[in-house]
Amino acid sequence: MGQEQPPALVQPVLRIGRGKEAVELAALMVLLRAGEQVFQERLGGRRRREQDAAGDVGSQADPRAQGSAEVLRQYHRTHATGFPVEPLIAVLKEINLRIGDPNYHLGSTFFLHADLRARIEDIWTMEIVPYLEEYYVDQPARAQLWAWDGELVRGVRERRDGD
Repeated sequence: MGQEQPPALVQPVLRIGRGKEAVELAALMVLLRAGEQVFQERLGGRRRREQDAAGDVGSQADPRAQGSAEVLRQYHRTHATGFPVEPLIAVLKEINLRIGDPNYHLGSTFFLHADLRARIEDIWTMEIVPYLEEYYVDQPARAQLWAWDGELVRGVRERRDGD
């Protein structure tokens, strides 16, 4: 009597650790794709991504935009941070409008910190600007439009400082 083979989804996992990193990565990709397919089938064919749950701040036409902006408002209201989120929401909407592709929109989770007033410059310079530089790798001037000391971010900078 021969040994029964594990299900097809489990086989790549059994090979992990026996091969090179590329083989292991390929095996994980197979699992992720299979898992996504099962997840989509369970949702009745609707595509659902992690970003849908976290939301992103996009144009008014994007239903996720309102949800994400509201999450940002609610968080700062609930935690009484005193941070003026409306200028930030406006800047994020403009960035996402210029990006255009919802798959690359900036989300609100970067800014869910009770001490955002003290941290926003670091978040902007170490997270947002590098992300935009990577996104606009062939157009560095477009990324620099959103530099912390740039004109397009002035409203966030000034409101943070209480001006």
